[in-house]
Amino acid sequence: MRTETMEQKIPGILEIELPEDRTTTKRPFSLDLNELSKPVQKPKKKDCTSIVTVAAENRDQEPTYVPANDEELFEYAKGIGQKCVKSVILNYWDLGRVINEVHPKEYGKGVMDKLNELTGINADTLRKICKFARKYSWEDVQALVSGLFMISWNSIAQNLTVAPEKLIDAYKTSDKASDFNEKLVAYKSSYGKVKTQKNEVSRPDDNGDQVNDDQPEAASSNIIEAEVVSARSELVGEDKKGEEIKNRSDFEDVVKKLQAKEKAYDQLQKHVDAINQELDEIHEATIQLEEMVKNVLEMLENGAEYEHLYEGLRKTLDSIPKISR
Repeated sequence: MRTETMEQKIPGILEIELPEDRTTTKRPFSLDLNELSKPVQKPKKKDCTSIVTVAAENRDQEPTYVPANDEELFEYAKGIGQKCVKSVILNYWDLGRVINEVHPKEYGKGVMDKLNELTGINADTLRKICKFARKYSWEDVQALVSGLFMISWNSIAQNLTVAPEKLIDAYKTSDKASDFNEKLVAYKSSYGKVKTQKNEVSRPDDNGDQVNDDQPEAASSNIIEAEVVSARSELVGEDKKGEEIKNRSDFEDVVKKLQAKEKAYDQLQKHVDAINQELDEIHEATIQLEEMVKNVLEMLENGAEYEHLYEGLRKTLDSIPKISR
């Protein structure tokens, strides 16, 4: 039995006996109370990568992490941005995959309109999403979201004319986004940039309802967009080798074609709006005519004479809006 008291111990030291172990002898465990009064040292800089992973993926709970300084803030924001971009690319590919599974060759305009309503993604982007899912396998997509930097969906959508293996190789061998863009411009230049419109086949739309997206490089709008992006990249000096701008006249032609296309679209939209307005008027006239017939039948059933109905019928017919032909 211990005969020492706490006063006989060294001040500031609390000695606690551990339970007796049959395999070991008794040994005291010392806890220095003076150490507890010392200020807690600031921990070393945390690994923001692990912090971002937890904060960005586990959204079931309210985030509580607060960066200690601007450096950690920037790293945290960068990680969140990368998670967002990765999520968009993976989800777009998955959406394109299921659309292609249900409609392997063609899909109706009504389908695209409904998808646009449900997702908020416009029809042009939906078609690019479908094309993206057809050209790139799941392994390809994983390669595009696991490099040294994240490329945006726009970078993929604007380069769907580039072979997947070429784009992936440019991404994997680049240290930053500017290097990646340079390699794509160089590839397009060496390959003739992009195919001309006369070598492309527009998507058939004979019946006005069905849109066929079976051609590999079908949409002429994608061609114009790719040419504009390529020419604009050269104009802003994205080619760091200092080469002079070539084919400036080609760029101007592309701009003119694009402007003409936009003008034609505006005219078509006005025509569609006029047709819709006329259809609304026809619908309204049909409702009024139906009400008129019901009233006439009711009056006849109640014993009204034919001559008394003529004036009422004439007034009703005159009130119905005249439909232009």
